[in-house]
Amino acid sequence: MRMVAKRCRAGSNSDVHDNNDEEHDHALAMARGDSGATGCGMDAAEPSIHDSTATATSATDAAAAVSMQQQLHENGSEESKFDRKCRRLAELIRGSQHLVAFTGAGISTSVGIPDYRGEHGIRTKHSVGKKKRRTADSPDAAAGAIVVPDFHQLVPSTTHMALFELHRMGFLKHVVSQNVDNLHRKSGLPASALTEVHGNATHARCETCEKVYTHDFPWTGLCDDPACKSTQRPMEQRLRGRTRHGNGRLKRHVIGFDEPLDDIDHAIDECEAADVALVLGTSLRVEPFSEMAGEYAGSLVIVNLQPTTAKLDKRAETTGVRLYEKCDVVLERTMQYLLGDDYVIPQWSGSHPTSVFIPEHEDKNLVNVLAGRVLP
Repeated sequence: MRMVAKRCRAGSNSDVHDNNDEEHDHALAMARGDSGATGCGMDAAEPSIHDSTATATSATDAAAAVSMQQQLHENGSEESKFDRKCRRLAELIRGSQHLVAFTGAGISTSVGIPDYRGEHGIRTKHSVGKKKRRTADSPDAAAGAIVVPDFHQLVPSTTHMALFELHRMGFLKHVVSQNVDNLHRKSGLPASALTEVHGNATHARCETCEKVYTHDFPWTGLCDDPACKSTQRPMEQRLRGRTRHGNGRLKRHVIGFDEPLDDIDHAIDECEAADVALVLGTSLRVEPFSEMAGEYAGSLVIVNLQPTTAKLDKRAETTGVRLYEKCDVVLERTMQYLLGDDYVIPQWSGSHPTSVFIPEHEDKNLVNVLAGRVLP
């Protein structure tokens, strides 16, 4: 927030007021016959209206020129500050032995998926008019107002593609993601280099045996694994079953905030080995994700428009880089410092998956997980 205030300082009302004060003092000195104000040596001579107007206009032009130079200087300082931080990030990436990235909803907002706390996030929109409608920020209100995106048509963002390139070149070792949109896998990042702590909304999971289907989903919407005890029941009975228990029903593989996480031991091992942690598009308010990102690596980099915790923001400023900017913009500039000014992050040119699991009834908790929602 301090950076934003500094950008606005050059064009603030206080600077205009200062310029007006200088013109007023100059005109007052002229009226008193102060030779120091005119610089012309006319001690007792009363200036003409034409001379006063010319002098005042000259003073105004000079003040405007000074103000413009000051504004350009400050804008240039901000731009160079951004560049310096991107260059520093590139240096950390180049010098890292084990770089691990942590991603949240903020890296997918540019492709149409809402976040939770951002300017156009779920919570932000439903906080408007909260005094008039107390339930506006409730989980049901937030979930019911957001349309679940068509995962089949989503395209990886610039940040997704930059991370894929960093992994392909050997810089990035692992990605730990809160997102369930499948865009990391769609970008080309192999499953072995990715931990999706909240699951994947394009995959399906059996409610009985918890088997995960990534493709070839059964047309019945029920688990067909012979090892699942639900398959011991007649199919007709399973289809007509009024309760979900024991029917082997498939649902989106999305882990809610009130559900236990999948096995994340491999992700923890990667975090413990990391010397640089690159946090992108998350406020780090969900555990154990925040602990994994903030506690292990020696150098911490955070790129997020909103603050995280005071402790983690300070640690990033001290050990690495803290940038309050959009992830796509930062990664574009950083990759140029890393690979050359002519480097352009490739756009996604792959093919959409042949099938995406679509449940019969959508879970209200999905959009909250999708947006990285933090329960109170």
